[in-house]
Amino acid sequence: MSESRSRRGGLSSVVCGAALALGAATTAHAQQRQLFQWAGRVDQEVQITINGRTLTTTSIGPSEPGARRSSVITALPRTDGEVSVAVVDGRGEVDVLQQPTSRNGYTAIVRVRDPQGGAGGYRLNAYWQPASAGEVGPPFGRGRGYGRDYGNRVALMWSGDVDDNLEILLQPSGISYRTLRGASPRAVQSAIRRIPRSDVELEVDQVEGRGQVVVVQQPTAENGYTARIRVRDPQPGFGHYAFNVTWR
Repeated sequence: MSESRSRRGGLSSVVCGAALALGAATTAHAQQRQLFQWAGRVDQEVQITINGRTLTTTSIGPSEPGARRSSVITALPRTDGEVSVAVVDGRGEVDVLQQPTSRNGYTAIVRVRDPQGGAGGYRLNAYWQPASAGEVGPPFGRGRGYGRDYGNRVALMWSGDVDDNLEILLQPSGISYRTLRGASPRAVQSAIRRIPRSDVELEVDQVEGRGQVVVVQQPTAENGYTARIRVRDPQPGFGHYAFNVTWR
């Protein structure tokens, strides 16, 4: 699989429109909260549904193990927002199948798919942050705002601390994380504009970070328009990263 080359850029001033979006995104990040923790074994596929404080796990595969543990930490709010998932442990794919909206009664669905033979163990943390009226604002890096004028081609603006190797899955339905090696990411701030359901090429504009940020899978119809972005931190401990993902 080929990797897109990342471009390292310097700081640039924030134009007025981006500054307004930045304020909205900053408010949203401050309100990010953890929804639930989930652990269990998956043979093929399960779906985790949350509405308010009610969490249910549905077996999609024909022979799913039944031993699972879950803890709802915060009720899913009845307002528009984005759910994301951090994979603490697991060998397969975890994504947000349905984001909460007024049309579905503010119900979110997380899907866990295990591609290998036999059941694999998984541990997940799910988070929610309020929507920012469809605006995308750049995240902060160490108290400094980063911004560029990308027009309407922005898929993701992201900053956070990464230890070793992190994979970010970006889909039309939202964003999820998988820690390939090292500790889970911390101090994450992101602003998402969903990628289009068409064949586009994503590019990474890396603003800060001592390692590399690359696109390892481009979105296509065959993979459900799922992009995989990998952050590789080469030094011990956490390194701070800030980058923007655009399409062309």
